[in-house]
Amino acid sequence: MDIEINGKRVTFRDKIEAQTGWDNIVRRIDRLSGGFEKLEFEDIAALGVTAVQSWELEGDPSKVESWASLDLVTEFMPIARELSEWLSAKLNPPKN
Repeated sequence: MDIEINGKRVTFRDKIEAQTGWDNIVRRIDRLSGGFEKLEFEDIAALGVTAVQSWELEGDPSKVESWASLDLVTEFMPIARELSEWLSAKLNPPKN
C-alpha cells in the first residue's frame, strides 16, 4: 500500500514477518490499541519500522533514528495516523 505524505511516497509492507511482528506489535498490543496519548515514541517507531517498507523521506524507515528525525507535524503524525489504520486492517481483516 502506498500513501503520499507532503508529496512524498511512503510504502507499507503487505507482509508482517513473524519475529519482527511479534516483537514490535504483539508484545505492545495493549499500548498500541489504546490511542496516541498512551503510546511512547518507541511504540510508534517500532510499529513504523515493522510496517513501512520504504519512503521518499530523509533516512531509512527501518532505523528508529530516522523516525526520530521526522518533522512531528508534517511527517510523523500523518504517518502515525496511517500506521493505526494499517495495523487495524492487518489485525482485523474483512470477513468473507
